[in-house]
Amino acid sequence: MRTRPLSVLSVAAALVAWPLAATAAAAPPPLPTETGCPVGQALSVDELTALGYRAPSEIDAAGNNDGIVCGVPLPEAYREVFSPTAPVPIIYLFRDNTVTTPQAGRVGG
Repeated sequence: MRTRPLSVLSVAAALVAWPLAATAAAAPPPLPTETGCPVGQALSVDELTALGYRAPSEIDAAGNNDGIVCGVPLPEAYREVFSPTAPVPIIYLFRDNTVTTPQAGRVGG
């Protein structure tokens, strides 16, 4: 008679684990078309400048100059080792959200 409780238990465990497996296999979210940054990485240059960051405005000006940069926050351990006296709350790895490729000039007439 032990077979029945074990089979019921294994079916119950499979029903609980099935949604978790389906969630883990889901594709990552696509990049939003309005910013060009991965989800959660679009940052406003104006807000960052107000907090004391200087690099985002330079990076954006060299890119498309739309007031948005992508920023990946670096771990607190990075700050502690490489920049313990930084005047900003979080150290980011910045890039422009949509850098355009320079077009080659036409040769001749």
